[in-house]
Amino acid sequence: MEGMESKNSSKSNEKVEKEKSKTLEAAKDTTEEKESGEKKQKSEIIESIKKRLKGLIKKENQEDQKSQEREESLTVKRLKGFLSFLGVLFYLGASKVLDLGYKLYRNIFESIVKAKE
Repeated sequence: MEGMESKNSSKSNEKVEKEKSKTLEAAKDTTEEKESGEKKQKSEIIESIKKRLKGLIKKENQEDQKSQEREESLTVKRLKGFLSFLGVLFYLGASKVLDLGYKLYRNIFESIVKAKE
């Protein structure tokens, strides 16, 4: 009888051990699933943050480019204005020089004519 009881108890111990191992495996599987789910969520969050950052960087670059274009157009306008101003000064200067040259030439010519008379 004791032999039967020991066989039964060893069988029941084996069953208990099998049940424990199954339970442990199931627990491992569920924890792995939870961990993989958490990893997926974390990776999705990271990806969404990366996308947002890329969008913000792109937006900032566009704004920088626009401001740079504005500055360049202002610089071009200023240069054009300055060149126009220089052109006016040159024209006024040239006309003054021409006027002075003409007056000088006329005076010289008149003095030559008077000297011949």
